[in-house]
Amino acid sequence: MNFRRGWLPDEPEINLIPMIDILLVVVIFLMASTRFIHEQGLPLQLPQATQAHPVAGKPHEIDVFQKGQIQVDGVALPSGNKAENLRQRIRAWGGNPASDTVVVGADANVSHGQVMALLDALRQAGYVHLVLRTTKEP
Repeated sequence: MNFRRGWLPDEPEINLIPMIDILLVVVIFLMASTRFIHEQGLPLQLPQATQAHPVAGKPHEIDVFQKGQIQVDGVALPSGNKAENLRQRIRAWGGNPASDTVVVGADANVSHGQVMALLDALRQAGYVHLVLRTTKEP
């Protein structure tokens, strides 16, 4: 029997070493299992403008490339009837055309007629907030 007065048992302590070991193993596992996706795309040389401003929110995006390829929200249109495929993709957006923003990016070497046909299709669908993507001049 222990008859000492004022004797208190040792205070419990938290050992951080095992917890740090477990967290390190979890981090190594996550790093090893992560897949780094490299998305392929076509080069787009945007024209430059001095008054370029960023667009707020998450707009819809349409890109027209030099060889006539069109991407809608990062997905290429099939090579068939591009005008009809574009109209179908625009209708599939849903939402409110009167308030949604559409960003159009056209290669600097794309003809004016292709861009105007695209803008006309967007206007016919009811989209009025159209933005042309540019790069800011240095």
